[in-house]
Amino acid sequence: MIQAIGEANLCETTAGPPFPGLRPFSYRDHKYFFGRDEQIFELYRLLTRHHFIAVVGSSGSGKSSIIRAGLLPVLDRESEERRHRVWHWTTMRPGLNPINRLAGALATAVQPAGDRFLSARRDRIASILRSSRAGIMESLSDVGVEQGAELVILVDQFEELFRFLTPAQAVADRAEVAKRREESTHFVQLLLDATRSHDSPVRVVLTMRSDFIGDCARFQGLPEAVSAAQFLVPSLTRDQREEAIRKPLELSNTSIEPTLVERLLNDSSDELDQLPLLQHCLARLWTCASRSMHPEPAEPPTSGPPRGPHITEQTYRDVGGTMGAISGHANEIFASLQGAETTIERIFQALAEIDKDGRIIRRARSLNQLLAEAGQPAAEMYAVLDKFRADECSFVVPPLSSLETTEQLPTDTIIDIGHEALLRCWERVCGEPGATGERSDKRDVGWLRREQKDGNHYLFLRSCLDPDSPNESGLSTDQTRRSWTWWQRRKPSEAWAARYGGAFAEVENLVRRSFLASRRSGLKRRAAYAAVALVLPAIIILSAITIQNAHETASIFRVTAKSAKLISHNILEQFNNGRLGLVGAEILHQSADDLYQSVQHIKETTETAALRTEWLLAEADIADAFNKPDQVRNYVEQALKNAKRLAALDPNNRDWQELLYESLFRNGDLELTKFLNLGKNESVADRAAESAMDHYLRSHSAAEKIASLDIPPPGHFEVADVMRSEDDTFRLVFSTNKIGEALLAKGDFSGALAKFQEALEKAADLESSAKMDRRLQSAFTRFKIASVLISAQPPNYSAAILRYNEAIGIEERALSAAPKNHIVRSNLAAALTARAHASSKMASPGRAAVDAAEADFTQAEELRRSLADENPDNPQWLERLAQLRKLYGEHLAQAAHVDGSLVDQAIGQVGREMEVLDRLREIEPAASDWRNNLTSCRKRLNDLQALAAASGSTNRH
Repeated sequence: MIQAIGEANLCETTAGPPFPGLRPFSYRDHKYFFGRDEQIFELYRLLTRHHFIAVVGSSGSGKSSIIRAGLLPVLDRESEERRHRVWHWTTMRPGLNPINRLAGALATAVQPAGDRFLSARRDRIASILRSSRAGIMESLSDVGVEQGAELVILVDQFEELFRFLTPAQAVADRAEVAKRREESTHFVQLLLDATRSHDSPVRVVLTMRSDFIGDCARFQGLPEAVSAAQFLVPSLTRDQREEAIRKPLELSNTSIEPTLVERLLNDSSDELDQLPLLQHCLARLWTCASRSMHPEPAEPPTSGPPRGPHITEQTYRDVGGTMGAISGHANEIFASLQGAETTIERIFQALAEIDKDGRIIRRARSLNQLLAEAGQPAAEMYAVLDKFRADECSFVVPPLSSLETTEQLPTDTIIDIGHEALLRCWERVCGEPGATGERSDKRDVGWLRREQKDGNHYLFLRSCLDPDSPNESGLSTDQTRRSWTWWQRRKPSEAWAARYGGAFAEVENLVRRSFLASRRSGLKRRAAYAAVALVLPAIIILSAITIQNAHETASIFRVTAKSAKLISHNILEQFNNGRLGLVGAEILHQSADDLYQSVQHIKETTETAALRTEWLLAEADIADAFNKPDQVRNYVEQALKNAKRLAALDPNNRDWQELLYESLFRNGDLELTKFLNLGKNESVADRAAESAMDHYLRSHSAAEKIASLDIPPPGHFEVADVMRSEDDTFRLVFSTNKIGEALLAKGDFSGALAKFQEALEKAADLESSAKMDRRLQSAFTRFKIASVLISAQPPNYSAAILRYNEAIGIEERALSAAPKNHIVRSNLAAALTARAHASSKMASPGRAAVDAAEADFTQAEELRRSLADENPDNPQWLERLAQLRKLYGEHLAQAAHVDGSLVDQAIGQVGREMEVLDRLREIEPAASDWRNNLTSCRKRLNDLQALAAASGSTNRH
């Protein structure tokens, strides 16, 4: 008898249900295969006229069934009758070894599978296949196909080849990626070459899901072959579905209530998964009816064969109906395996995945691979697999009925999900409908989404091993806390880690090393908190003593306010330098705030008013760092009110003028931000722009007033005068830049450029300053000049890039001096992004310019990502990372229209942008911006995928 690899005893029928359930019909089920006669005939005619046929349809449409239980039995009958042709056939799936799988299928196409020469024959065929594109034709003598006979090669689930070529998770080894690409291409060429000639004895039939049809363009010649002879599997008509229900029941001597047949037809349709759902429901009905053996309502006959099972509407309700049968059955098995819940979850997480397009797909594994990846006790895994392999469900294949128990199976046996309908219908796997994964959403996202999240976490940890990663020496405190908790919960194995790029030992060492360092740091931090707790009472006691001895209520306010301001200043400095996380900074800041609030009852004087203004400005800076804009506005407006009143009392008081200067420019910042958010065409926005300019101009006047007050008298010069002169220069440069920013925002490019150039003349004096903010002001001014050059018409990209180069040089030197400083890293990332954007916008940029833009985007993304990782709960850094990834993605998308090879990279970048937006949505679920941005991302992703299909097709024609 003709048979194929893995299809031993195909022609034996079983005493089991006349319906295969969730799995496709196999050859041995062909006597129960009804409703497709016309389609089988059309398929046979197509096979006799063409050598390469693509059987295409949606998941669950019956592609595999119509071949295995329909076409192949027809070929066997024709061969047995020797009427016209002699057919040999063999089946395979590409899996993770397409060419070896093909060699194994050819080795058993004619010769028996138990042949003692099988191994040697398979190895010889594999060698021939790998050495030549004509390998199939050259191996026919080894296959054993006689003269005049024809060989049909069924490549089932051809889409596995695309998954092999582009796995859902990153493959770390570039050599492995290249090897997969080479093997996939050679495999396709083997099939095409064998079917190219009209007198070839080889015919190829492949089955493929229709949603993968566009992926064919990734292989030269495949789109043409698929288009030339394609069989689109049609939906069954109502009459055909009725035949598929009634005929198998009649063959198995089973009766069914007529009204139930109508209900089954009404409850099923031609939508996705309806055929496998119907078949599983019928198998469940037959099994339940067989167990109960309900008699028919009518009086039984006195003679004739014994009556078989009788299926009623009550049975249908008991199994959950067409839609609920799968989930209900799977939950029954799950409940029967108490204590093995984690093992079941790990098995399904290993056997399925969510691909790059968000589709839930199967992921077949050999038994030994499955045991290693799941990482659960072997005996427990065998018991679970036996339950899910049982013939009455066939949720996992190979089925249990015709083969050994799982423990008895050869370790290289392929374990797979019976049908993807199980993955889409069982909520434990796919999640509850509408589940988002947000903290406020209590619905279960399912095992596969959790697996995807775990995989992404491991990929992040692996990326930290990169020598250029800021986390290479260890994780931040927040990262360590989350990663250690995750590691203890997930308990990853080395085989599981290989799925996500490997390097298990190095990643485990990173997590453990960071955890130990975090514990040591925690002890030090608790000691520091204790020190603060000890210092604060001391300050209060000292203040109390001052009052008691001097009876000066102003003294306690002065000491307390200045101490609280000093603590806040130190907190902000440590936070910006990356030595203090957001949570720790907020806890310490609360202590400083409590200290300040303790003296608010003291009567106000001009001195206390000035101290209160200093405190409000310090609080505004803290709130800005913590991304609390409403608090910033409240503090700044109060500070300006106080500063105006003080400056009016004594215009020549230098300290009060400085408070006025700082309050004015901060209010200007608030108004400018309001203008940018509202848009230029609204009257409210115009008023905000005018208000911003007014505040900046008055801030600059205050800076000039302070500088005039700092001029030393003739013949008098001290070191302190030098420091004051530097501070005066900084204020003048800073306020001039602010005026330039307002002009730039309003579109006055010439006015803005003049102001920035004016500021740059003075900023050169600050580049040798010992203070970081002074040095960075020079870089900032150059950055702004470049912004004007790009915004003006026509844009001058070359001149802008020169200014960006100068700014980046200054910021890189600052970074080498303070590698953990948040502000330095953020400013450098902004400058690199702007330079990359300018390079990509140049007319006809050369290859060097394109590569330079790519390098800048990559470096900027690493800086932004490190800031977001170190502050996972701070939306400010995540938002900036999302903005950068959007620009980077747009750059790649633009380049992809010229160089089609970049489209996959662009798609990946949009995916990474969506990951950040998802995280922002978790942190701020009430904000609509992230949902809108996600919608925009999905549209761009769809456009890129369309471009990928189009460019792939174009490149290959």
